[in-house]
Amino acid sequence: MRAMFLAVLAIGCDQGVPAPKPAPRALPPPLVARCEPLSTPTTYTVCVIDTAGHPIQGATVTATQTLLSEGLGQVLRTDSPIGTRITDASGRAQFEPFAESRGYMSSVRERSRSATGEARGWPRQVVDAHGFITLIAPAGIEL
Repeated sequence: MRAMFLAVLAIGCDQGVPAPKPAPRALPPPLVARCEPLSTPTTYTVCVIDTAGHPIQGATVTATQTLLSEGLGQVLRTDSPIGTRITDASGRAQFEPFAESRGYMSSVRERSRSATGEARGWPRQVVDAHGFITLIAPAGIEL
């Protein structure tokens, strides 16, 4: 009987001990929204990235717009600045271009948009056809 009592005692001993708590998980890094270039009549968004495809925060982007003004038999081409912006954490710079206007015997149409970007002594680069400005780091300069 004594052996049976010890066997029951040995089986029931582990039930009173609480299970160890799992170690707390580290918090995931904050999510950074992915930059998507966009060009609509009311919005012009460009993205600044490095050669590895990572976004560059704090880059200076300057955008211009080429307008064609027509009226009284004349056509005038004008390059107008849209503005200068600093990129956010996702490398995004967003602009609000001028809208087209039409009047009696005259009109102003947009022909094209362009943007240039630079950051921390990196050379200035021009936006590509897809809306990305890829900055190339000179030797010895890191972000």
